[in-house]
Amino acid sequence: MASVAKINPAQVRKASGGFFGTWDRGNRSVRHGLLREFIAAHAGKSAPQLERELNMSGCLLLSRIVAWLQVLRGSKDSLLLLLDGLAVFLGAPGGSETFVNEAFQMGALQSLLEIVRSPKAKDADRFAAIKCLRHCISAGLKYQIQLCQMHAISAVGECLANCSQVETQSVARDILELLPVRNEAYLHQVYAAFVQILRAQSFQARYYSAMALTNLQRQMSEAPSPSIVEPLLSMLECGSVHVHNEVFNLFDVLLEHAVMRQPVVIGLLRSMHLKPAEVDNILAPASEFSAKHSKVEASLPLRIKQATSANFIYRIFENYDATNERDQAVLGIVEEEYTGEYLLHAFGNLDFHDSRKQAATAVKKLLSIGCMQVQDVVHNVLGEDYIDTIMTCSDLDELCHGIKPVQAETMKSALVLLVYNGKV
Repeated sequence: MASVAKINPAQVRKASGGFFGTWDRGNRSVRHGLLREFIAAHAGKSAPQLERELNMSGCLLLSRIVAWLQVLRGSKDSLLLLLDGLAVFLGAPGGSETFVNEAFQMGALQSLLEIVRSPKAKDADRFAAIKCLRHCISAGLKYQIQLCQMHAISAVGECLANCSQVETQSVARDILELLPVRNEAYLHQVYAAFVQILRAQSFQARYYSAMALTNLQRQMSEAPSPSIVEPLLSMLECGSVHVHNEVFNLFDVLLEHAVMRQPVVIGLLRSMHLKPAEVDNILAPASEFSAKHSKVEASLPLRIKQATSANFIYRIFENYDATNERDQAVLGIVEEEYTGEYLLHAFGNLDFHDSRKQAATAVKKLLSIGCMQVQDVVHNVLGEDYIDTIMTCSDLDELCHGIKPVQAETMKSALVLLVYNGKV
């Protein structure tokens, strides 16, 4: 018996005792060989199939895998093979009352959470561990609750925020979204975790967080803290349309709450203000020759943010309904703020065409729905004829291309005056 270094599936089916005897007496190399054979032969099989082919001894092998995992956890050794073996059991259909419960009783779930959270864990190990946790959640509400009680929300949230592997981040997001399903007691905790992730260094994590928060906010009756607006606005510096759409979708949901309307509108307006000091301090170029080009290039994220903010103002009112309470309330906020000044500031940005075009589109929309604040500012700065020019223009792109430097400076002068007077 001791001479057997490997077994094939047929041996497993015939004599599980032989398998376990070889395992218990074997060294690490022998056990690795046995585990590889097991994974190759049984990955994807159901719990009843595993029990049948392991002669009703599946939990014995599972217990050995978990025990070995707990011994090696925290060491420099790769845990990938053990985690793949564990996944065979945890992912087996129909195994929630046997294998997942057995793993839980042995402390496997806590071990998995420690691997997921550990900054020293290998990327492959972390990915395998978080997939195992995903299997546990699929086993039922009991394990969702148990994981929440074991601080899985914070552990998986840290993984999503700090991990650099997109595949791992994707599974982490799935887990966080699934934990409060039929488990509403933890909904607010999960929501708070995603809000925290909005400030992560990883842009992919922030993107996933915005997606999740849109769905979670629809399930909540109360409004979040207005502090959520600032990190969302910072995401507009990215050039990805997909990211912009996710942020807008979340803003659109937030605007259903009266307390969020002013922070969102004011945040978008202020994001259109390119302060000279901010642009000038972004980059100190190596030579005067490259100064203008370098600064424009380096300040591109701020200009993208400016253009996208103007676009969002337009999208908020794209389907304006004068009988809709939300639309009326948001328009009222726009009327009370320096909306026209901010939009003309973006309209006059000769360094970034998209800012001009998006601002022009927003101005035209607000004029069309009777926004008096914007109408008065455009009239005072550019004259009554320019209002007619915008409203009758069929090609705003061409209009924006035709803006001259003197006209651009005139457009920006309204906001400059407000800054000078300390009003913004």
